Amino acid sequence: MDDALHHTPADEQRVQQALNSLQSRIHHLEPRADSKEPLVLQQIGLLLALLA
Repeated sequence: MDDALHHTPADEQRVQQALNSLQSRIHHLEPRADSKEPLVLQQIGLLLALLA
């Protein structure tokens, strides 16, 4: 995430690919009922929305 916040214009494609990969991985997770994964995923989603 730090790369997404502090990158140069030359790194834009690499950062976008990393964010897209992370988003894809998030969509394929199946959180268990007893875990904190839903909250973590929600927070990551909000951060990605702010970066877009």
